[in-house]
Amino acid sequence: MQISIYSALPEKEKQELFELVQECNKADGGYRLPYLDNNYNADPHMPAFFLAEMGNRTIGFLSVYSDEPGQAEVSLYVLPLYRRQGVANQLLDAFSKVADKFDLNEIEYVAELAFLNDHPDFARRFDYQADEAEIWLAQSAQNFPLEKREGIELSQGSLDLAEEIAAFQSQVFETPLDVALKYAQESMNSGSSLLYILKKDGKVVASISVDMDFGTNYFFGLAVDQDFQGQGLGSYLLLASMQDLNKLNGQEFQIVVEKQNARALKLYKKLDFKEMTEVVYLKEK
Repeated sequence: MQISIYSALPEKEKQELFELVQECNKADGGYRLPYLDNNYNADPHMPAFFLAEMGNRTIGFLSVYSDEPGQAEVSLYVLPLYRRQGVANQLLDAFSKVADKFDLNEIEYVAELAFLNDHPDFARRFDYQADEAEIWLAQSAQNFPLEKREGIELSQGSLDLAEEIAAFQSQVFETPLDVALKYAQESMNSGSSLLYILKKDGKVVASISVDMDFGTNYFFGLAVDQDFQGQGLGSYLLLASMQDLNKLNGQEFQIVVEKQNARALKLYKKLDFKEMTEVVYLKEK
């Protein structure tokens, strides 16, 4: 077995990892698909994908999502047939060298609750807060009735608006302005994602990004300017974006919400989203 390391995945390897995750999810009752690009990593040159290869087949991989210096979210997958053979340990050893070199000292490992419930020995190796989990929701493509609102305009974001968008995203998500700006710019630059905005009386007041890879429309980064919250603009933006995407590609919709955010969870369920999986973030003991 050998470990191949990439900062960004070639398209062939990206497709292979997608298929590997699908096989693991089928065996483990999982649903989540890790992000298989490095667009949002703080250092685009940092090794972010570690592939365990045997013969001509990838049998496992580790991916690193690191949008802020010093922090990393790690996803690890090994095909069921090759588990308990040291594959995961070799991937983790390769990653540990990168973590030391790039000063990644706040590391969380992403796992689905369904997997942890079936692998209690693995779960006992980590600490995690069950109430800090995320709920992944999905629904098939469909149209919702959407009444037009006076003075409200939906459009796709453009790079000349990136700083305006990042300004309120930074406040809403409590992230550094440069991180918010990178998210906004990458959402518009990537060939597999879009950024939708709402303007109210000509001013950008809300935004949401969508990744369209692998046959789904995955929404992320829904933000409403704090001065315009409480007016239903977030749900209007989501619905209007779904309407546009229905025409564009007709793909399934996915969205993630923090488990403790009961208000948002209730809203998404009202919009016919169904719970698909619960995701937790683990820290080594």
